[in-house]
Amino acid sequence: MNIRTCKRTAFFCLFAVLLLFSGDAFSQDSAQRYAGTVAQLRKEGFSGIDRALAGFERIIREDPGFTKAYVGAADALLVKYEFSKNRKKQWMQKALDYLNTAVDKAPGTAQYYFKRAIVYLNLAQQARAEADLKKAIALKAGFLKAQVLYLQYLLSAERKAEARRLADEWLKGYGADPAPLKYFADLFFQAGVYKEALSYYRQVVERVDKAPNSYAAMGEAYWKLGETKKAVAAFKKALAQNSKMYRVHFALGTCLGESGDAGEAIVHFQRYLEKFPDDAAALNNLALLYEREGQNAQARLTWMRLKSKTREKVYLQRAEAHLYRLAYDAGPRPKKSDGQKGTQKSAQGDERDE
Repeated sequence: MNIRTCKRTAFFCLFAVLLLFSGDAFSQDSAQRYAGTVAQLRKEGFSGIDRALAGFERIIREDPGFTKAYVGAADALLVKYEFSKNRKKQWMQKALDYLNTAVDKAPGTAQYYFKRAIVYLNLAQQARAEADLKKAIALKAGFLKAQVLYLQYLLSAERKAEARRLADEWLKGYGADPAPLKYFADLFFQAGVYKEALSYYRQVVERVDKAPNSYAAMGEAYWKLGETKKAVAAFKKALAQNSKMYRVHFALGTCLGESGDAGEAIVHFQRYLEKFPDDAAALNNLALLYEREGQNAQARLTWMRLKSKTREKVYLQRAEAHLYRLAYDAGPRPKKSDGQKGTQKSAQGDERDE
């Protein structure tokens, strides 16, 4: 080999080495810029979404091999689509293109299939979304986010039996962890599949010492199923663990009113109105309960309060009608028998104890 050939070979070797090292340096620079763009987005929130998107797309142009930039751009487009008033389908199509590239570059990454499934759902391509969710779950054991989204998809498609089968199968992999149970229970509850939701909530409260939200959901599920006594018991357990769950006071008051325990129902509507004093529905219910208990003075005051707090025609008309009737019912009542008096005292005593 002559001197010129040696020099030429050395030049190409040096060039190849420089290319390899310059590529690593460029990727490191891309990683730093990517991290900076993510930090900026976290700081600025939605107001900085376009700036973040431009940052991710700049990295893609300058370093096409940096996979995270494609995913970052897709994420930015998903957020923009989710929180914008005027959603544009081309944003989802662009996000899909980016995620297709990411999947091609890293086909074993479960997170990319999960994100692409979200895009497919936004594009109403359910079959492709389902395929990606299955792929994500197969690639990553215990991928709870993907499992939750897949169950939500199945329940929305009325594939309830399949959803239950998969949920039970996946729960085996979580051992005694109550968190997946709670997630799955909430999904079935939101879908109106109350019996299945209750089966999961029961397991949650068995594993957790304090679970007021689960007891509250159980109460509502029982209520929806027409099991009022069980609903009352669950609501009371929720309030025993957190007495400031004011909306549970409303639900419990309603259940008690329906089951005939007007005295105790009044107490819970009063507690609810401490937090939401202008709630027309609660004032309406409380006034009716006062009337049922014969507490007409309190009923009149509550109907008047309702009139001053609402502009809804149905409540205004109802309040006026009841006030008119109560105005002619203010005279002395006929005397009750001894038995009736005893019942009245007993009911009042229960109310005081409560």
